[in-house]
Amino acid sequence: MKIININNIPSIDIGRIIASQRLKQNITQKDLSKGICSITYLSKLENNRMEGNDEIIHLICKRLRVDLSSMNKIRENFKENMELFYNSLSEDNQSAIEELWLHLVKLNTDIQNPKLKTYFSLLSARYYIYKQDIKKVSEILGDIGKLKKTLTEEQLAYYQYFSGLNQYLKGNYQAAANKVLEAFVLLKSIGYNDYHLIYHLALLNSHMHNTTVAIFYSNSALQYFQEELNYKRVIDCQIILGINWTRVGEYEKALEYYLKVLRVGKKSNDRFLVGKIYHNIGFLYQKKGDLLNSIKFFSKSLKYKQESELSYLNTIYYLADTHLSLPDDCDRAKYRVEEGLKLSLMCNNSEYHIKFKMLYLFHFNDNMDEYREYLENVCIPFFKEKDDVKALCDCYVKIGDLLVNDNNYYKKGSYYYKMALNLMKTNKQ
Repeated sequence: MKIININNIPSIDIGRIIASQRLKQNITQKDLSKGICSITYLSKLENNRMEGNDEIIHLICKRLRVDLSSMNKIRENFKENMELFYNSLSEDNQSAIEELWLHLVKLNTDIQNPKLKTYFSLLSARYYIYKQDIKKVSEILGDIGKLKKTLTEEQLAYYQYFSGLNQYLKGNYQAAANKVLEAFVLLKSIGYNDYHLIYHLALLNSHMHNTTVAIFYSNSALQYFQEELNYKRVIDCQIILGINWTRVGEYEKALEYYLKVLRVGKKSNDRFLVGKIYHNIGFLYQKKGDLLNSIKFFSKSLKYKQESELSYLNTIYYLADTHLSLPDDCDRAKYRVEEGLKLSLMCNNSEYHIKFKMLYLFHFNDNMDEYREYLENVCIPFFKEKDDVKALCDCYVKIGDLLVNDNNYYKKGSYYYKMALNLMKTNKQ
C-alpha cells in the first residue's frame, strides 16, 4: 500500500515559495512588489490569505528567477521517489534503499510543501529504523511528535507505526504491538490497509508468544504477499507460521513451511536463511522430543553462522540445553555453555550472558543459594525491564521449585508460583 495519498497533498504552496525565495535573496517586500503589485497584496499572497492573479504571480516569480513548472516536476519526482523508497524499505530491498535515500535527501532541499516535508521526516525515521539507529529514530520521532496536532490521520498512523518499530528495536514488544495496532486501526478508519503493518503485528505477537494471534496475522499477510509476488515477505510469514505451529505441537504443518523456505534458501545460496531454518527445525525436533535429530539440525545451523552473530549465540544456547536433556552429554553441554558465556561477553550481549549463566549455575555449580540469588537479583529485574513474559515466568517457576520443598521457605516458593500464574493469566488477557 501507499504511504502517501497523493490526492491529499495540495499543489505547490506558491505563497510559501515566494516568501522563502525572497528572504533567501535578501529582497524586501517593497522591492519585490515594485511595479507589479502593492506591498499589502504581496504580503497576503505570501501568507496564503488570498489566491494571486496568474499574471502577477508570473511577474513575481520571474523577478525572483523561480521556475514554477520545474518546481512542480521536482515535487512530483519527490513524491514518486518517496513511494519507491517506502516500498524498498518495507521489502528490505537493500540494493535500492541507499540510492533512493541519497536522491531523496538531495530533492528535499528544493521542497517547500510542509506536508511533503513531514512525509520526508517520517520516511527518515523509517530509514534509521532500517539502519537500527535507535538514537536517531528517537530524535526524528521526537521532532515529529512536537507537530502531532498538525499531522493528517495518515501521517499520524505512520508516526504510530514507526514509533512501534522503534520500540521493537528496543525489545519492548508489548509497547511496540500496541502502537502498531493503533496505527493499523487508524489506517483502516480512513480506508487504508497496509499489509506491512499486519506482518509486523504477526512478528510482534510471535515474539510475545501470542501464538493464535501471530498465526492469524501471518496467514492474512501471507495471502496478500503471495498475490503481490513479494517473496521476501512470503518467506518471513512462512517462518513465523513455522515457529508458531511448532509451539502448538502441529509439527508436520510447521515442517512443511520450513522445508519450503529451506528450498528457497539453498537455491539462492542464502547462508543466513539456511542457518535460520536449520535452527528452527532443530527446535521443532527438540519440542517433539527427538533430541538426536534436534542436535543434528542445531549443529547444521552453526555451519552457516559466524561466532560474532547473535543467531550463533542463540543456536549455541539451544544446543547446550538439548545436550543437558541427554544423560550422557554432560561434557558436551558444559563445553557449549562455557562457549556461550565467553562469546556473549565478547559480543557484549547481556541477555545471552544471563541465560548461559543461569544454565551454568544450575547444572555445573553446587551452590543453589547462589543460583537463586542470581535469579532474584539479576534475571528477574532484567526480564522485567525487557517485558519478556516467558523468561520472567520461567524465573519465577525456577525459584518456586528451589524453595517449595524446603519447609522454611514453602510460603515464599508458593508466592513465586502464584507470581508466574498471575503473569501468564494477565498475558493471556
